[in-house]
Amino acid sequence: MHFAVGMCGGAVISLIPCLIRRRGYRHIPLVMTACGVWANIPDCPRLWRVDFTGLPFAGTLGSMELEKWLHKYGDIFFFHHALDVQPKEFALLGLFATIGLYNVCLLGMWWHMRKRRISLLDNLPDMPLEHRRPAYPSQNQPHPASAGPVSAGDDLQPGSVLGRIGTSRTG
Repeated sequence: MHFAVGMCGGAVISLIPCLIRRRGYRHIPLVMTACGVWANIPDCPRLWRVDFTGLPFAGTLGSMELEKWLHKYGDIFFFHHALDVQPKEFALLGLFATIGLYNVCLLGMWWHMRKRRISLLDNLPDMPLEHRRPAYPSQNQPHPASAGPVSAGDDLQPGSVLGRIGTSRTG
């Protein structure tokens, strides 16, 4: 539950400047993850003391004094002290909230990129639609290579154009 609450705090912290500046949305999941880790810092001494006893500095980083000091200031870690009094059954709720928040981030990023792509297409200069998209032959028509033998060019009229290189805009 600590990680999910930290992620919510990180979303608020990072979303407000992004809405004001109208950019930087791709950094929201990173800030949310960092704030989720920040919310779990008061529990780190217990992890060092119980799970990582063989690692260097396990005695220092896993000391009870450090854990008590971090828990004393637990509310600066996104209401850590208030969440510690919650029953253990809320741990599964925190997992679902974390997964849901990451999915909301993914959907938001997808929506933002789609909106940006559409606005870029709308800002293109006015040109006919057939110039924006490549022309594909219909499936009912035969492929041009299988149409038959190519003439040697003796049917060309003077002044006829075989093809153009580059694009030109008229009008």
